[in-house]
Amino acid sequence: MNITIHIHRTAGCLPDADTDVLVWEEGESEAQLGALYRTCPLEWVNAHGAPIRSVVAWAALLALRSAIDEALKYHATSGA
Repeated sequence: MNITIHIHRTAGCLPDADTDVLVWEEGESEAQLGALYRTCPLEWVNAHGAPIRSVVAWAALLALRSAIDEALKYHATSGA
């Protein structure tokens, strides 16, 4: 199974507010769970609601949720 994650630069587009996404903070190599809190002024929060200082990219979680559902469905029907 392959999963394709589309990573978006925040300068190009933003997710809907209050939608859980993966975010990359400036200077960090690993993603974390976060959300766009508001757009004016631009504010991001992590999974605990704490502010994230500078998000440079984000990716939707929908692809991950779909892949997990498919893997679980396959596992249930394969008898593994």
